[in-house]
Amino acid sequence: MNWKKKIREEFRLEPIHIEGSPKSHWIIIDYGPLLIHVFTEKERAFYELEKLWGDAPVL
Repeated sequence: MNWKKKIREEFRLEPIHIEGSPKSHWIIIDYGPLLIHVFTEKERAFYELEKLWGDAPVL
């Protein structure tokens, strides 16, 4: 199943904006209350987003 369709059906959300592409190795999908980062392991290790958001509450 297409990921956009799955999110639409399960959470009733439509993306507000999508930035990036597979060529950039990083895609950000903005759903308003939900922001999704999709990127390669190499970029994940480089940016270490977990360290930036480590103190944020888990929802």
